[in-house]
Amino acid sequence: MENNNNQTMANVKKRIMEIIYNNHINIYKLSNITDITDSSIRNWFSKRDCSPSLESICKICDYFGLSLAQFFVSENEMLFPVKDEEKAMLETYITLSEDDKKLVNDLIIRLKGK
Repeated sequence: MENNNNQTMANVKKRIMEIIYNNHINIYKLSNITDITDSSIRNWFSKRDCSPSLESICKICDYFGLSLAQFFVSENEMLFPVKDEEKAMLETYITLSEDDKKLVNDLIIRLKGK
């Protein structure tokens, strides 16, 4: 069980580093935007027995608009199975403006009603 916990914490720390890297920020910036102390974040990565609390993970998720489920799923995984074509559509959809998303949603609703 101890080994499982260590692996889970290693995965959590890795995921936080992915978020830092993918959002082009550093630990100092993460500290400022989440209101988690800089020293706490640094300790997660420098001390073997120091790990982020659930509260800290939630603060990170809240800022970046992630659910806890999304946090614990890697960047290349989906929360539910989708085909490549569907994944490509979703990736395009998230880049649209809010007005364009509304148009797409309205179109889908109209098509579904046929």
